[in-house]
Amino acid sequence: MSTEYRDYYIAFIDILGFKKHIGEKSCDEICSIYDSIRQFRTMHKEVKKGKETLSIPIVPKEDIHIRIMSDSVCIYIPSDLKDSLLLLAFMCADFQHRMLELKPPILLRGAITKGKLFFNGDIIFGPGFVDAYLMEEKNASVPRIIINKAIIDEYKSLGNIFPDNMAFRDYDAFFSLEYISFLGAYKIEKKKYDDLYQYILGVLGSTTDESVRSKFLYLESRLLSIIGKKI
Repeated sequence: MSTEYRDYYIAFIDILGFKKHIGEKSCDEICSIYDSIRQFRTMHKEVKKGKETLSIPIVPKEDIHIRIMSDSVCIYIPSDLKDSLLLLAFMCADFQHRMLELKPPILLRGAITKGKLFFNGDIIFGPGFVDAYLMEEKNASVPRIIINKAIIDEYKSLGNIFPDNMAFRDYDAFFSLEYISFLGAYKIEKKKYDDLYQYILGVLGSTTDESVRSKFLYLESRLLSIIGKKI
């Protein structure tokens, strides 16, 4: 492998409350969370080959990199590949969506950036990695995965697709991935979202920890904006 930087789209994600999960869950349960990350769903496109129509990943699996470091997950895909940012956003939103299905749900906080990165085996470093880490730590604040609009605009200017409903302009002008509704699941799986809503109300009705309350108040506001339910 060449010892040179390459440009990547990089997601740095923090699993919130992980210390509590380690204290309360078995080793098998913790490992199942990690397995869920590795067993990500990708996106496919149809390609004609003779008389056959093949369904192939939009980005080759070998170009999708996942690094798990205790309560942190880093996912990175070369930015010069078509559909790279689209797939990374999909993977992050799908990861959070699946974590919300657990009992109790697990919340994520993260950031997506574009920048230079080098990795080789256990070694990973670069300004892009640092930018993603700092953006998650200093800007994400609540259970959301954020991205700067300039990154989306640059990506789209190159002729790539990034659907408008995949991210929305949040309260602080960062764009946040729409992990609750972009899969279009509410009409199909209404009970799942009703259960999540009741869980949020239970947390808000039982804790005085302001850090926890701010996270769940944010999640409640996002959920209500999707399902339209009144308290």
